[in-house]
Amino acid sequence: RELSRDTALLVATGLVNTAINFGDYVVLGIFTDATEVGLYYFAYRLSIQGVSIFTQNLGRVLFPALAQLPKMSEHQHRAFLRAVRALAGVGVPIGVLGAALGSDVIVFLFNEDWRDAGTLFEILSVAAVVRTVSDSRGHILTAQGRFRENFLFGLIDGPVFLTSVAMGAWWDGATGVAIAVAVHASLSGWILYTLTVRRVGGTATELPRVLAGPAVASGALAVAGLAMAKVVGLSAGTWQILALPVALTAVGYLPLLMVVAPPTAKELTGIIRHVAGRRLGS
Repeated sequence: RELSRDTALLVATGLVNTAINFGDYVVLGIFTDATEVGLYYFAYRLSIQGVSIFTQNLGRVLFPALAQLPKMSEHQHRAFLRAVRALAGVGVPIGVLGAALGSDVIVFLFNEDWRDAGTLFEILSVAAVVRTVSDSRGHILTAQGRFRENFLFGLIDGPVFLTSVAMGAWWDGATGVAIAVAVHASLSGWILYTLTVRRVGGTATELPRVLAGPAVASGALAVAGLAMAKVVGLSAGTWQILALPVALTAVGYLPLLMVVAPPTAKELTGIIRHVAGRRLGS
């Protein structure tokens, strides 16, 4: 009976999440034409590609690890928080670079015909930054067997999301939807994450504190790189204007992160040492 109940809740949660994941396209199509929906779809899928690689793989590792720890314990929460910090340390810079370089990335990789998707890509990258961390709450909910709670979260969040998207589409088409998605990801992601971790000792400031360090470090470097590119006089949409902020972030991110967010930097350093040790060992 317990297996059937939990399975039914998981299936129901999956259906609700599917409605949330694809509902924005449907709602936008009601208010606009196929061209605008296509631009939005293109920008949205591109904005989440980088971070989804890490979030999906994290789930495969994080769930069995958390499931072995005592449920609803402080030890389990600490392990989850460490994983979330590592995820934010890697995923947030990708989203920040997307938000800073979105239009240039679109023009460089594709052509001028897709320039209108650049602004959408930049806005949606903000949503990707938050969702990099906030969506990881599903792993600890599942590991703790809180299937009903996870379903109820989605059941409440779904109508809120679709209503927000409808208001954005009515206001300003695809751009309005992108803004609505970014705002929803920030507010809803923070609220649901807080409700998830508060039962195991988490606080309302946990998610903002995890996101703040990587966002500040990568954001400062991206802005500095763009400023240097403008001083030098690099043309928009070229590989040079992309390479400078990316290179500056690659070189300076971890040292700056050690200053603004030592716990996150410690997690990343540990991962790098572990991977390097395995490489050298093999």
